[in-house]
Amino acid sequence: MKSINHIHIPRCSGIYIKSHVVNDLKAKKIPYFATNHGEVFSETFKDKRFISGHFGLTPLKYRDDLINVCLVRDPVDRFISNFIYMHKSYKGLHLDAQLEQWVNNKDQHNLQAKNLNKSLNEDLYNSLNHGTERALKGWCLEDGPINMSEVKDLIDSMYLVNTIDNHKQFIDDLNELLHSTFGFYSFSNRNQINENFSIMTISKDMRKKIEELNSLDMEVYDYVKSKV
Repeated sequence: MKSINHIHIPRCSGIYIKSHVVNDLKAKKIPYFATNHGEVFSETFKDKRFISGHFGLTPLKYRDDLINVCLVRDPVDRFISNFIYMHKSYKGLHLDAQLEQWVNNKDQHNLQAKNLNKSLNEDLYNSLNHGTERALKGWCLEDGPINMSEVKDLIDSMYLVNTIDNHKQFIDDLNELLHSTFGFYSFSNRNQINENFSIMTISKDMRKKIEELNSLDMEVYDYVKSKV
C-alpha cells in the first residue's frame, strides 16, 4: 500500500495541510503520524499511511516505500514568518530587538535545506518538551555540512514539490494524490493558507543579511522554481 510522507518545512503551509487531511484520515480510520508534540522512535512511522512533521529525512531512515511531497517558500519570507510565529507576544521595539538575536541564531539558518538533507537528532528531540523547545533548536536536526547535490536529488525524486507561490496548484495536485491513495478529496475550506502568514517590514540590509545567512535555502528555492 502506498503511503504519503509530507516533509513539513516550518512555515510552509503545513498546519493548513495537516489540519485538513488529518480530519479525513480519522474519518476513514487510516493510520497516520502528524505531530511534533510526541517522541520519535524507530517504530513511530511503522505502518503509517500518512506522515507529516518537522522530521527532516527521519521517516526515510525507517521506510523505503514513501511517496514524498513538499512545499518550499521564499527563504526571507519563511524566515520572518517563522520568527513572528515564535515571538507572538512581542511588539514594537521588543520585536525588532528579538529579530536581531533570531537572525544570528545558527540553529535557524537554512532550515529548508536541512529538512531536505538531515534526519533528527532523536535523542535531543526526545529530551525536549513540546514543540517550542524543539523549534528553538531548529527542530533538532543533525549537525554537519549540508550536501546540496543530495538535496537536489531528493527534490528530483519527489512525487510532488512546489513553492508557496503556486500553493493552489500544489493543493490541487495533493488532492488528486490523496484521492488515488486513500479514496477521498480534502481541503473543503481553502480561504486561509496558514495562520499568521503575514510578513513584517524589514530593511534592505536586513533582507540581504537573511539571504546571505540562508544562501542554501535560496538555492533550494531557486531550484524548485526552475522545475515547476
